[in-house]
Parts: sequence; C-alpha cells; structure tokens
Amino acid sequence: MAAVLTLDDVRKAWDARDPRLITLIEQLCTQPIPSPETPIRDGALTFDKFLSQLRDWRYRQKSKEEQAHYRVETLKALEDAKAEVPLADKLKVHEVILALWESNDGLARDYLLRIIARVPLVYGPWKAIKKIFKESEAKNDTEIYGAIAARLDMAHAGAAHGKQVSGATVAYCARRAWRYLRRVGLHLPATYPDVACEFLVNYTDDVRLNGTWVFNHILFHDSKKYGRSNFRFGWNDKTADPTNLKNRA
Repeated sequence: MAAVLTLDDVRKAWDARDPRLITLIEQLCTQPIPSPETPIRDGALTFDKFLSQLRDWRYRQKSKEEQAHYRVETLKALEDAKAEVPLADKLKVHEVILALWESNDGLARDYLLRIIARVPLVYGPWKAIKKIFKESEAKNDTEIYGAIAARLDMAHAGAAHGKQVSGATVAYCARRAWRYLRRVGLHLPATYPDVACEFLVNYTDDVRLNGTWVFNHILFHDSKKYGRSNFRFGWNDKTADPTNLKNRA
C-alpha cells in the first residue's frame, strides 16, 4: 500500500529545497482523501457537503451576495482549527504555495512559476493562485501575473486538466488579465511589448489557441473578430495569421 503524502511532507521538501517539491505538490493535490479513522457524525459539516450545497438548485436561487456570504462563512468554519471534521491536507496546500510567493528567495520564485504552470486548478492550490493573481496585478509583477493569466486563459480555452474552478470564474480572470494589458498599452505603451511577452511565453503547444481570450487579443485585437466572450475566426480566415502585424493589439 502506497504511503499517504501529507502537507508536512511538502513543507519539509521546501525547507530542504528539494527539487521534487513541484511533483510532491501535484501528487498531494491529486491523491484521494484518506478515510477518517473514526466515523463522521451525521450532520457534521464536511468539505464534500459544502461542494454538494454549491450544486444544489436552492443555492443557485440565492442572490450573488447570499451565495458569496455562504461560501466565505462555510469555508471559514471548515478551515477553523476547531472544526469537527478537519480539512484534508490536499485542501490546505495553498499554505505552501503562498509561502513561496511571500518569500524573497529566488528559488522560491522559480518553484512558484513551475507550480503555476503545472498544479491542477482544484480547491487547495486555487485559493493561493487566486490570491497571488490579485496581488501580483496590484504589484505590477508581470512575470508572475502573466504566468497565472496565461494558465487561466488556457483553461478558458479548454486546456485545463482536473479543473474544479467554474468556467465563469476562469473567464472573468481572462477578461481581467486582458484589461490589465490594455491599460499598459494605453498608459505605458513603451513597456507593452515586454509585458505582452511575459504573458505569451507561458502558453503551451497543446492549447486550443482559437479559444483563448488574452492570447488572441494580443495577436488579433485589431481584426475585430471577437464578441463578448470569444473570437470568431472563419475557416481558413486570413485574419488569423499571427504574422500579420496589422491585427495585433
């Protein structure tokens, strides 16, 4: 029987500057949650019940404010140190990822960029990625922000593996990332090419590029072949030629 990986194992890997850290985080995020040693009381609040509630039609009938309040308060109760059913370690991996972000260590930054590119977009790491996305934007840390923006744009195009984050959330982040780039182009045009490259360098060969939002805006914004949520290129559309400089933002 394979040993169960714990959050403490991941923390020790970072303390030792173990190059396996990224692989261990991926493994922790994807391993099944171990069965509890003692049966869970009927009616006890668990993470699975929280997820079930989010899919319930009664929850969906609530206002956006009520939904947000429920999510925040329920997660707060689940994450409490005195919670009746403690969160599984895989759901607390954000603690390690945030520690990398908050570190001034160059190796931590290298690990963070590789984690952003590879970690599943699931509960746990998503809590860290969402926070870093907002903070890196505020700090104009375009290396980190561009890496997250590209990862989420690829998820928006359908290239995410093991994604649990809602499509609406991913689409919002992609639109927000393009608005950021557009502001750079308007207010600091001399820096725009370098910032755009901080985004483009993170796209992978297997992504469905015609489904992206940020990538297509950078290369094809002036083609005007887009609507509220996606680009619309026809078959053999000459405007979808990335070498055509006149269509670039």
